[in-house]
Amino acid sequence: MRVSIEDHKGDPHLYEATVLPAAPGLLCVDYCREDTGEVHRVLGNGRDVWRCSCNDYRFRRAKTGEVCKHCLDAKERFTVSAIQAPAKLAPNGGNPQPLVPAGRPASPAPAPMREISPAPRPPEPEGVRPTGNLAAALSAACDRCRAAVKDARNEYHKYDYASAEEILTVADEALQGTGLAVIPLRAKLTVVGSGNVAIHALDRDLLLSHASGESVPLRVEGWPVVTDKGRPLDKAFASALTTSLAYLLRDLLRIPRVDPADDIAARDDTQHQPAKAPAAPPKPDPNAPIGEAKGKELAKLLTATGTPEAEVLERFHVDALAKLPAEHLGNVTASLQAKAKLQAQLKAMIQERGFEWAAVNAEIASRYEGKAKLTDLTIPQLRQMIGILEALAAGPGEPGIEPEEVGA
Repeated sequence: MRVSIEDHKGDPHLYEATVLPAAPGLLCVDYCREDTGEVHRVLGNGRDVWRCSCNDYRFRRAKTGEVCKHCLDAKERFTVSAIQAPAKLAPNGGNPQPLVPAGRPASPAPAPMREISPAPRPPEPEGVRPTGNLAAALSAACDRCRAAVKDARNEYHKYDYASAEEILTVADEALQGTGLAVIPLRAKLTVVGSGNVAIHALDRDLLLSHASGESVPLRVEGWPVVTDKGRPLDKAFASALTTSLAYLLRDLLRIPRVDPADDIAARDDTQHQPAKAPAAPPKPDPNAPIGEAKGKELAKLLTATGTPEAEVLERFHVDALAKLPAEHLGNVTASLQAKAKLQAQLKAMIQERGFEWAAVNAEIASRYEGKAKLTDLTIPQLRQMIGILEALAAGPGEPGIEPEEVGA
């Protein structure tokens, strides 16, 4: 079905609307825009639930709860009963095809939607082996673990809690005599963010070991290392080591937490001032002069191409090349380099075809007023002369230019 839908500017666009098979109670329509070939798929229940694959819906409408122009057209033009209408059977075995109005060619069948495979399961951590003795000892430690005393107070929020020191003490008491030990292996400070605030984190590896020789690797990744007033990075890192260990033991033995200076829950963050990102370097002033060094380089290029220095000075209204605005240097240099390349090409053609320079200069003077030699020519004039010499190689010569006799 051919339909016309206006965009957000009110401009109409033609679409080929095709009703596709869908689950009972749902409506699925593909809108193929004729001028661009873009296909947007609309799915809805015919009443209050609509979704569309277009960017307008995905990035703007979905956030506000509104629907896009394709959803509105489908809602007004089709009903859920449309998907239950009989479909034509294709000659290849009866696959359903959308109905097409008489007199119009059938639209190409939409590409099947790609099935997304589930994400692969992460591999089992290395070193995990049967740990019956370790598990029994850990279970016994959990059973004998006492409740931690709330020996500290959060003065800002006015509540008591168990400090990190108390958590570690309780854990040590519970692990005594069980043959269990938590052994730190590695601790690394990393940067896990960028932008206006530098974000540091702690990655550490530990080993839960048993006297029987059984062990289980433990890992903490991305533990925040938060700096603050009076807490530089080294102290924040040491605090993160204590906090992460306390949380790890709390999880292993199921005991309470935490310390206001070492842990997140009790820390007063109301006065936290994150570090500011370094200021971006100032952008160069495009109107600043290029200076003496670049002015000398430009003068050499002008001399090599036979371009008068006065031509550049007059064009940019300066009295010295060193005062040329920096924003124009690139264009001037590129133009002079292109001119030098064309001059070299023209000289090579003259020498290859054996033309006399006197005849070439005379031809230049007759064709271009005020020009006497090759270096006087502009870029368009150089290209024209190259075309003349190429024509001479393919046909009768131009009047006034004759090849030199070989060996003359």
